[in-house]
Amino acid sequence: MIVTDKFVMINFPKTGSAFARKMLQIVHHGSNYSYLDKLLFKLNIVKRPYFEIFEVPNIRDMSHRRNFMDEHGIFIQIPDEHRKKLVLSIKRNIYDRYISIYEFEDWKRDPWLDIDVLKNKFSNYPDLSFEQFMSLILNNNPMELLPEVNRKLPVGPITSQFILFYFREPFKILNSIDEHYIASEDFKKDLADIRFIDQANLNNELFQFLKDLGYKERRIKFILDGQPINKSTPAGKTRDDYFTEELYKEVQSKEKLLFKILDHLKTKDQ
Repeated sequence: MIVTDKFVMINFPKTGSAFARKMLQIVHHGSNYSYLDKLLFKLNIVKRPYFEIFEVPNIRDMSHRRNFMDEHGIFIQIPDEHRKKLVLSIKRNIYDRYISIYEFEDWKRDPWLDIDVLKNKFSNYPDLSFEQFMSLILNNNPMELLPEVNRKLPVGPITSQFILFYFREPFKILNSIDEHYIASEDFKKDLADIRFIDQANLNNELFQFLKDLGYKERRIKFILDGQPINKSTPAGKTRDDYFTEELYKEVQSKEKLLFKILDHLKTKDQ
């Protein structure tokens, strides 16, 4: 996660968080400061803005990276001394995120199931088609393997990951969630107070977020022209190049709670 004087940013993977992290690093410690700015910092006349990429133990998956320090901390890992700050993160269309996860191919480098199991399920592993990948992840939710969960979940992989990242008591919810919870509006009290910006309009919304917090426009205007980082989705392809009608319906069923949460966030932001 990123910690600044005014806010904390949670880095939800495959949402554009690498881009936001780079932009924020430039804003706080980058080359866009003038000679006068740097001189005032050096003379301690003006305090340099605080910026830290705060690493915490990985408790999100069961790959070889489990318990290793990284920057993808979740809400409950925000340090106590920063808990009262505004919390920022990035939301993304569910279908686009599945496409990005598939194309980024981290599931090949760090599989959550044993290789023998994967090859038994798919003889052509790791050369899986998108439909095969979706069958794998929808029927073998990585969140179910967490020792804190260790149960069959009635929600899809992206919904359960969202709960892990952003709910006040994520493991309690993941251990008790059922169809009644999914049909209810209980998520509204369980979701932490977080300001979400949209990956589909990331440059503009990150710029506006900082501007609203009082950052000088001349120091953040470059964000509007920033280029994507770690872009994995091929240019010229659409969701329909990946999803069949049946697969759309399966995702809508598996991730129905997250669709409801994202609709709530959209209404809340209006």
